[in-house]
Amino acid sequence: MQNNKKYIWYASYGSNLSYDRFMTYINGGKPKNSSKTEKGCKDKTPPLKNSSIKIKHALYFARHSKKWNNGGSCILSVKYDENKTTLGRKFLITQDQFLDIVSQNNGVEQTIINFDEVIKLGSKSINDSLSGNILFLGFEDKYPIFTFTSHFDETEFIRPDILYLATIGAGVKDTFNYSVQQVVDYFMQLDGIKQFYNKIDLFNQLNDMI
Repeated sequence: MQNNKKYIWYASYGSNLSYDRFMTYINGGKPKNSSKTEKGCKDKTPPLKNSSIKIKHALYFARHSKKWNNGGSCILSVKYDENKTTLGRKFLITQDQFLDIVSQNNGVEQTIINFDEVIKLGSKSINDSLSGNILFLGFEDKYPIFTFTSHFDETEFIRPDILYLATIGAGVKDTFNYSVQQVVDYFMQLDGIKQFYNKIDLFNQLNDMI
C-alpha cells in the first residue's frame, strides 16, 4: 500500500452507506433519489477498502435537508455513548479525497483539516455548516477513522423523507446483510423516525423500495 500517512477511513452513517451513492462523491454525478448533482473529487480513485463499522454514538434526524425534499437530516451525536450503536460503513480513501467529500457535503469550495489536531481533541469544528464538525472515531489497521456531523446535538427532531430512509436502508441492508425487517427494527429506535413513522407502514414502504 502507498504512504499510509495519506490514507484515512471515512465512516459514513447515512446515505453514503450505499456504495453506489458514495461513489458519486468520488466520481461526481446525481445520486439516485437525490435532488443535487455532486461535483466529485479531484482524485477519482475508488476506495482501497470498505467495511462495516458500529459507532458508539446516537443517530437521529433533525434540521431540514434540501437534498431530500426538506425532510430531517441524518445526524450523528457528538457524544460517545456505550449504550448506543449506529450502523456505518467505512471507506479507506486519501486525506485529499476526504477533504473534497467534506467540501461537497458542506457546500463549500475548499476544506482544510488538521487531522492530527482532530485526533488530539476528538472533534473539531471547521465551518458553520450542518456537517462542519469533524469527529475522530479511533483507529483500524493503523489508519485513523473520521466522520463529519453537526457541532452540537439538536433537540427538535424532524421526520425524514421516505426516499432518504430507503437510501440509508439499502446501504444498511447491503453492508450488514440485514433483512428489511432488521432495517426497520434499527430505524424504529432512532429519534426522528420513531416519533413520526408507524413500524408496519414503514416496513411496507421499504419492502417495496430496498
